[in-house]
Amino acid sequence: MRVGSFDTGAAIIDIRKAGRGRVELLLDCHSGSKFGDGTSVAAGTLTQRQAHELVTRLVDETPWLQRALAMHLMEQLLEHGTKDVEAK
Repeated sequence: MRVGSFDTGAAIIDIRKAGRGRVELLLDCHSGSKFGDGTSVAAGTLTQRQAHELVTRLVDETPWLQRALAMHLMEQLLEHGTKDVEAK
């Protein structure tokens, strides 16, 4: 999925199950955007726990990504409603 905008920060986020409790993860910033730690790409095959920790850290350290994810969630909720959203 693509989140954000080119003027405030944008990223492509792709997370897929890879089997055996692992996931393939790609977070790729666009048009000069960077995560809070100064990097622009995070990718690899990780355990679900490692992927969760990495994504949590990147989101915690990157205010534009926090806003972009919140806006993406709101757009999805407005488009589809909450009937398919499960609180966890």
